[in-house]
Amino acid sequence: MMTLVQVECFVAVAEEGHFGRAAERLSMTQPPLSRHIQALEREIGAQLIDRSQRAIQLTAAGKVFLREARSLLSGAEAAAKVARRTARGIQGSLHLGFTSAVGRTALPRVLRRLTNEVPDVTPTLHEMVTERQIEAVLGGVIDLGMVRHTSHTAGLSFRSLPADRLVIAAPRQWGLASGQPVALSAVHGRDFVMYSPDASRYFHDMLSAIFVARGVVPRFTQHVVQIHTMLTLVDAGLGAALVPASTAVWAGPRTSIVQSPELEDFPIESSLVWRTDSANPVLARVLDAIAPAA
Repeated sequence: MMTLVQVECFVAVAEEGHFGRAAERLSMTQPPLSRHIQALEREIGAQLIDRSQRAIQLTAAGKVFLREARSLLSGAEAAAKVARRTARGIQGSLHLGFTSAVGRTALPRVLRRLTNEVPDVTPTLHEMVTERQIEAVLGGVIDLGMVRHTSHTAGLSFRSLPADRLVIAAPRQWGLASGQPVALSAVHGRDFVMYSPDASRYFHDMLSAIFVARGVVPRFTQHVVQIHTMLTLVDAGLGAALVPASTAVWAGPRTSIVQSPELEDFPIESSLVWRTDSANPVLARVLDAIAPAA
């Protein structure tokens, strides 16, 4: 089988036009250099160097092979460079998970930091709810997740992201003035779009605790997973909702976004999560790069 050493020997002889200078360039003696080229010619099945002349002359096959040989050596060096950069975490790929709400706040900052600090790392994005991200990180499907607060799991590492806060999204016909703070009791006994207890457990449990703590009992009309869907239903007049303030820009024209001072005691906590024993060499460098954004 043809080897890179054989190819390198041939290119050196062709470029130097002399076996002695080629051997010196490659830091070897002439006999092994000649054997490498002879072995290469046997492997190819064609004579590359015309040995009947006093000066080094390439055959027609040798001239064609020289062009391809240079490309081969260049490609091999490029592949080696990529491998070295990947091993050092300078270059590679990163599978990054995020929830829709975190995607509105932390994700843009993280992506900007990646672009500026580790431009040779290519992120592949995966939108998933928190529970699926935890499973994906543990299973090696994604390298890094951006999740809502969750109980710490063995084998995973966490780093806090900036907190968000809740606001009330209500149908405009309710008469709640945007920009004017109201009591949470504004949703007591009224139609309310709630989070799914299964697929959106973090928000479901959080809101349930808030309502109990404040003595508020809304009338749940729908249970949904995505905040986009929730705001769509609010805009359709199916009830109010509590959503992260960062997602208020998704509200429709028939929705009022109202702050409630009572909700300030319940920050929305998010975290980065990754496998403590991750084998992806770019992960450590990515975590360092996005630290200011996180």
